[in-house]
Amino acid sequence: MHLRGRSSGRTSSAKSGPEEIERADEGLTDLDRRTWDVFASLTNVRYLDLASLHTLKGPEYEYVRQNPAVLFPGVTDLRLLGWTHRGLVRSIFSSIDATKLRSLRLDYLNDEGSLPDGRPMSDDTNNEHSCLHRHGSLGSRQSQMISPELQERQETGQAFLFPGPMWYPMHLLTTPTARPLSSLKHLQVKIPRVHHYTDTRLYETIFRATADLVSKASATLMTLVIVLGEHDNIYKPKGPGQCGTTHMRHVHEYVPFYIRSAAAFLGYILRAPDAHAYPRLETLMFERFTIIEQASERDAAQANLDETWELIKSSRWYNKAGGFTKVPSVDHRRIYHGCDEYRQDLSGFGDTWETS
Repeated sequence: MHLRGRSSGRTSSAKSGPEEIERADEGLTDLDRRTWDVFASLTNVRYLDLASLHTLKGPEYEYVRQNPAVLFPGVTDLRLLGWTHRGLVRSIFSSIDATKLRSLRLDYLNDEGSLPDGRPMSDDTNNEHSCLHRHGSLGSRQSQMISPELQERQETGQAFLFPGPMWYPMHLLTTPTARPLSSLKHLQVKIPRVHHYTDTRLYETIFRATADLVSKASATLMTLVIVLGEHDNIYKPKGPGQCGTTHMRHVHEYVPFYIRSAAAFLGYILRAPDAHAYPRLETLMFERFTIIEQASERDAAQANLDETWELIKSSRWYNKAGGFTKVPSVDHRRIYHGCDEYRQDLSGFGDTWETS
């Protein structure tokens, strides 16, 4: 059985007459509230393509987070897309048999983030409190990742969880107690374009977690696709009417950050394939690392790209992947920074955000 769906907090009715249209904005219907019951009954689904692209308000937030503990246990071919919460991802990955998972595609998957009490984090809250962890020195020896201790506090409601690229699925599949990925043949990981307002620890963590996942599946992988989102503005010169300050910030702050991010991710990924045999690998694709090749002399020096190029050219996969930096592909998808709720009440959390 195949299931292709979009999780939006609302289930489409077979009927869509005037009454249903009139009630479309009145919140959850009785039919909507049966969504999780229906999903929980789909135990024979083998192919799951689930996109979570919702914009919810009020009580709908709570319902979306009330997913069953067991979901889609029979899945062997899985694709997740969009932004979602950890509870849903945890239910899916703790339910499936990892030894039978044949194909995994994580396409621009974002963590919605959450407050310690489980509510989704708003864009305003994220922008205000994630500032302590922005513009980190990605790829450096001093780089920070989400520590096991912080993850434990996030799981137990003792820390904020900031929105950003979701590394959680890789973590669940590569923990010491996780089952082997003995059937995984096709792996595709597409990471959203980096953004200067996102907690940079999330990037470092997902880069490392992706490399760990690639390494764990090395014995069976036949196809490996790695994509890092590129900004369209890295290809655009300053145009007429563009703010000079914005342009200078783009040139001297944002672009160097994008370059460091791409170099850090490529470094993690290239070290993983070179450390294992990959006897069955037939297709290897890297996309959106062109910014490394286009870096100016100044930016290359700041990002220590000499080390990156040495790693690229010494890799046994260099020719097969077309040079790693040759395939541009601009990502126009929305970068998720949090929900639209304004002025969230944070009075009960004290200084928790400072240790998050």
